[in-house]
Amino acid sequence: MTDKGLLPAIAVGYRDETAIKSTQKIGELSWTIEGDLGYIEYSGGGTRKHNFYRLLGEISTPAYHNVYLGLGYRRLLDDFDPGPHPPAWEHTTAL
Repeated sequence: MTDKGLLPAIAVGYRDETAIKSTQKIGELSWTIEGDLGYIEYSGGGTRKHNFYRLLGEISTPAYHNVYLGLGYRRLLDDFDPGPHPPAWEHTTAL
């Protein structure tokens, strides 16, 4: 199975990284907002074509030390499958 993005695709975003690039602005926030819109064509089992979209937002603040803490859950499911059979793919990740 292959998946291919077709043009035109649009990606728009804005980032304010002033606070995280400064060592003097502890407690202030930097932020990012991004959005994507386009068209995907799948071929293989359950061939289909559909639009895709993504909206992403992040807020960051500088810290005195490098700290990493991660907790996440991700579930990918092909909800655009038109047939009565199970979806072409499904994937779950828990961290």
